[in-house]
Amino acid sequence: MGDQAQEFTILRNIGSVYQAIGQPQKALEYLNQVLSLTKELGDRAGEASALNNMGVIYLGMSQPNQALPFFNQALPISQEVGSQTQEASVLNNIGLAYIITDQSQKALPFFQQALPIFQKLGDRAREAKALENIGLVYSGTDQTQKALEFYSQALLIEKQMDDRAGVGGTLSNMGEAYSHLGQPQKALALLMQSLSIHKEVGNRSGEAITLYDIGSIYINTGQLHKALPTLKQALTIFKQVGDRARETATLNKIEKLKLILH
Repeated sequence: MGDQAQEFTILRNIGSVYQAIGQPQKALEYLNQVLSLTKELGDRAGEASALNNMGVIYLGMSQPNQALPFFNQALPISQEVGSQTQEASVLNNIGLAYIITDQSQKALPFFQQALPIFQKLGDRAREAKALENIGLVYSGTDQTQKALEFYSQALLIEKQMDDRAGVGGTLSNMGEAYSHLGQPQKALALLMQSLSIHKEVGNRSGEAITLYDIGSIYINTGQLHKALPTLKQALTIFKQVGDRARETATLNKIEKLKLILH
């Protein structure tokens, strides 16, 4: 029928579903078609959104260097069309990409730019996420107590909003922080709460990352026989969601653990 606007909407929705069910390569196929259509239609806001979403998928697959070019294209377009929501989202995602590539100091100004925009827009969910991400920066620069302050602010907002997925992610980060502070029991308690929530909301990536962290604490506390099945569960999920980097890291940890156990 030549209805490109409707075609665009359907393609985008199919891509979103594939992303949600953990098939990132399929999602990228559809988002590539969306991107082409936005350019044909001259839809600059849609183009920025597609670029941002493609970057997010690469982030989810632990490929930040592939994600950054998409975010860097999306940011000026978002600013050009005056979409503050989109701009703040992209700023936040650029910060995340820098965190994953161990460039925490580079990440901080992007989160600090995104935070006041989310606050101005009254976007409480993303405000919490920006606070959590600032916490991640401080955690990555060994300022764990400062990280916990930001995690606590994020957690308060998420609980007020009954954002179960957000609570699960923040609890996981807090657990990791307490592990770094040498408090494994407190860390485990938080991670177990996080794991339960990730399962409840169907966050497969979050579930796998939390299982990996739990397995690591079991190793550090000498509970090797508990660690192995936990890491194997994490490995299975990383394979399913296409997170190759974390799959490799988990496999290496399992192989080392097997050598110790045998």
